[in-house]
Amino acid sequence: MTPQLQFPATQNPSADVNTLDDYEEGIWTPSVGGNTTYGTQTGTYTKIGRFVFIQGNIVITTIGTGSTSVINNLPFTCGTAEGSGSVSLSTTLATALVSLSVDVQNTSTNLQFRGRTAASVSDAVQAVFGNGTQIVFSAGYFV
Repeated sequence: MTPQLQFPATQNPSADVNTLDDYEEGIWTPSVGGNTTYGTQTGTYTKIGRFVFIQGNIVITTIGTGSTSVINNLPFTCGTAEGSGSVSLSTTLATALVSLSVDVQNTSTNLQFRGRTAASVSDAVQAVFGNGTQIVFSAGYFV
């Protein structure tokens, strides 16, 4: 018989912080809000205890009144410390950048995109989303 690690469908939390009692995988739908239309809106997550790892792919057809720098609707609210991540693909950005990263905003369900233009000496929030933008990203954070 092969040993197995199983978790019940409903979490049975333990008072012992050293007990792994929560594991979940699922899907979520990244969104910039407003009346934005999308070609693709996919996201997956894995939650192990308090740690959440997310991946997403968003292709914006028409930005409309959506945010140009924030994706919302994360599957779990971030705790009091920010999370961080990376962008593995970006096309048709609204701003020309030399670097691009993603931060999970603390106590929220939002991802904020930061980058650096060629003239910048530090990262700043950037308006990256526009018509035709695609961004593939991943991040980790604690709930």
